[in-house]
Amino acid sequence: MVNKRKQKIVNPKFQFRMFSILTLFILLVWITTILLVYAYSVRTISEIKGEEQIVRNFLNNITTYNIISLFIVILISYFLVIHLTHKIAGPLFRIENVLKKINKGIIPEGCKIRTSDSPEFISLSNLLDIHIKNLRGLLVSSEQLTMTLDKIMSDNVVDANEIKELRNELKNFEKHFDKFELEEPPE
Repeated sequence: MVNKRKQKIVNPKFQFRMFSILTLFILLVWITTILLVYAYSVRTISEIKGEEQIVRNFLNNITTYNIISLFIVILISYFLVIHLTHKIAGPLFRIENVLKKINKGIIPEGCKIRTSDSPEFISLSNLLDIHIKNLRGLLVSSEQLTMTLDKIMSDNVVDANEIKELRNELKNFEKHFDKFELEEPPE
């Protein structure tokens, strides 16, 4: 398992989308809070007679402080979202890269993620490692079977021992398929 990830932004689209959603949520909560505070302040202050200038200054100050607080909250949420999405996007990035390699025909050693990542990602990585190990075993068995067949074909003579050896290698090859069955397509 890898212990440290060097960059925080590993999947910009995903992380930007999460930041945007959180920012919109914060804005909605902020606007609702401002409207409630403003409505309460206006109602309370409107009961004060003859102090219009004080009321205007008070409302201007509230508005200024609220806008400043919004920017501070958005800035804090940016770093918080980057940190949290980094914990999701990092393992997904590693798992996706392993699957892309397999799709290209390259069988990696395994899928390494950080030990501090979520247990769900560690479990997923371990399952992927098991499948990679099985796939590597299948490839080795296939190569051995091919080499034995090539040897038999090149000798043009079939020996009983070679047939037994070929049968044993074929059983070893089939052993990898014992774990699998074809799922029926949904109707």
